[in-house]
Amino acid sequence: MHAYGLDASQLLGTYGEWINDGSDYDFGNPEAGSTLPADPTAEELEFLKEVINLSPGCGAAYCTEFDIDRFLELDPDFFVVNGYRQEPWAIGPIMANITAGGYPEDRIIYNELSVSNNGEDCTEEAHVNCYGKSMIDVIETYIELSSFLNLETPDSLDQEMKDLCSAATTFSANMKIAQEKGLRVMPAYLSTGTSYFAHATDDMVLRMLEELGMPIMHPGSCPDKDACVFEYFWEWIPIGEYFQSCTDEEKENLEFEYCSADPLYPVDYWLYDHRTSTIIDTEDFKIAFPDQAIKAGSIGMWPIGGRKITPGHAAQILNNLGEDLATTDRIYDQTACTLVDVSSVSHRTNGLDGGEYACWDDSFHNLKYFQNCHADDTADITEETSPKDTADTTESTGETPADVAAKPTTDVAAETPVDVAAKTSADVAAETSADAAAKTSDDAAAKTSEDVTAVSNEHMNMKASDDTTQVVTSSNANSSALTQNFLICFSSSLLFVLL
Repeated sequence: MHAYGLDASQLLGTYGEWINDGSDYDFGNPEAGSTLPADPTAEELEFLKEVINLSPGCGAAYCTEFDIDRFLELDPDFFVVNGYRQEPWAIGPIMANITAGGYPEDRIIYNELSVSNNGEDCTEEAHVNCYGKSMIDVIETYIELSSFLNLETPDSLDQEMKDLCSAATTFSANMKIAQEKGLRVMPAYLSTGTSYFAHATDDMVLRMLEELGMPIMHPGSCPDKDACVFEYFWEWIPIGEYFQSCTDEEKENLEFEYCSADPLYPVDYWLYDHRTSTIIDTEDFKIAFPDQAIKAGSIGMWPIGGRKITPGHAAQILNNLGEDLATTDRIYDQTACTLVDVSSVSHRTNGLDGGEYACWDDSFHNLKYFQNCHADDTADITEETSPKDTADTTESTGETPADVAAKPTTDVAAETPVDVAAKTSADVAAETSADAAAKTSDDAAAKTSEDVTAVSNEHMNMKASDDTTQVVTSSNANSSALTQNFLICFSSSLLFVLL
């Protein structure tokens, strides 16, 4: 939350990994930095080093290390815990140990990053009751949290919000061009074994992109339900099912280059999971996964789960993708778009059928992305359109002139983001560390978000005291500076670095 005003005098410590899986950051040569936009900058890393790290053994992958004893010694005024589908991220199984050790539950601020629930249960299969948050929704939550913590808002935050508005305006215009060309986009974690195709309803970045006009195809088309799995966040598709025209012999011999012209989805542009950054554009991968758009280099990075939750990073995502997609050529024959209110609760809950994508219609775009523009930039955005919920199929117009796995090998990803599927952000290992497991008492079951105090009216309607408040937070959550001491959990997997 550094971007929202949190400074080292008020941040007691962090937990979780600092660097994202898929990064080219070299721990032996930190001065070289990282080319992954979602990684902390050199300045942000220096900030993190100023406070206590409760997960010193974490590297650049999903990490569950948490020093409970040190945490209890710190005794922060508040403990900010980021979570996914009503479960604390990474440390859910040890939350009972933290409170059993004497830390008060009413000083835990739970920050939900994935779904809006209106009081509904969103855990496990109950996710169908809930709808996905857009990146602006989570940014607004951080602003509310910073206000509660009495952080002094930096001038740079106001500029970042204006930059986000400007980026959203340009991005939306570029998406209109892309739609006029009939382009279709697919977000995925690709591998040469089983690939994972993401639901645009379930990730804050994908929500932002679709709510600003990106023609994102929705998954669910694999006809062989025994071979493919369709669940929350992902559709799992083996490579032989994706290249659907291949004969059994071609599949057995991995000769997909001879049958790649008619894939399951006509993808003109891939949004690749950032965890595959080191392999997605390599020649080896293009040979092993000979998709036409992959071979053409029609790809853009998708920072799954947002990572850095700041308006500046949101603007950077839009700027990195918008013009690149608008200047991409369509590969496959056009297909019909579907007219639907992409910002509606019904769409954010249910999405579209497999292979469908929403038409560009700025009356359905999420106006919250434009609310911080300069006055002259918002003259035409004066009122919010009443919600519509149509599903008429219309043809896109004709062409106009006008981002594998943890193993960078050709056989990418024997391990999949399946475990992560349940947790939208980083490569995942669902087990806690041995130390943490050993501390779990027989009678202390792991806490769910219902056991954890949420960022609720109780917290948000009452300001932190004027005394210096200290916090502990996750190293992956951009947090804010309080007048009290906090422990904020930063986890590079989700990059909620309270920076």
